[in-house]
Parts: sequence; C-alpha cells; structure tokens
Amino acid sequence: MLKNPSLKQYPRQQPAPLLPASDEPDLLTWLESSGRLIARDNVAEPDFPTAEEEEISALMGVEDSSYDDYDEDDSYDED
Repeated sequence: MLKNPSLKQYPRQQPAPLLPASDEPDLLTWLESSGRLIARDNVAEPDFPTAEEEEISALMGVEDSSYDDYDEDDSYDED
C-alpha cells in the first residue's frame, strides 16, 4: 500500500481540525491584482415584446404552403 503524506485520516466521530490560513491571496484577489480579471460590459436588458409585436411574430411564424414553388402533386423532372 502506497502512503500519501498529504492525506490524513481522522476518526469519524471527531471533527477534523481546521486548515491553517494560507499567506497566499485567494484566486479572486490574485486575478484582480494581476489585472487578469476583466469586467463585463454593461449590457442593456432586452426589451420585452409588446402585445402587437407578439401578434406580428405569431402571424409571421405561420407557414403558408400556397406559395410553394413545388407541390407534392406535381411531378418534377429534370431532363
């Protein structure tokens, strides 16, 4: 059995000891201090469509097959 010195075992009934605080900064602080954290652009919230726009969108979404160039009843041969 291989021993890993970074792993420790504690009894289940006893709480594990707290980890000592590190002198290194946390990741977010490091990103901010090194200039690697890029702020998001302020994006305007999308406008919600009005009832009229929803009605127009619904009408535009309806497919009308009467304008098709090729009907299933017609035969189409490329000779």
